[in-house]
Amino acid sequence: MKRIHTNYPSITLEIQIDTSPNLRKALLTGDLDIAFLLSPISEPRIASAALCSYPVTWLASPRLELPAGRVDAGRADALADHQL
Repeated sequence: MKRIHTNYPSITLEIQIDTSPNLRKALLTGDLDIAFLLSPISEPRIASAALCSYPVTWLASPRLELPAGRVDAGRADALADHQL
């Protein structure tokens, strides 16, 4: 923040934290100038740039009594094999 203020003294930053759907809506209505979302927006008037990627992991409670080991995440029906 200090570096931004030093380099761009006439810019005022207001940080708003919310869910991606709410930030997307605010961006599209013009209430926000920039937003960091979990996925790009398919909107011709909005420019999107991927900043990073990270692995997603599903975790389950031991109470579900799933078989030991990993569920094959490569199969679309992998979770359907287990009653949740």
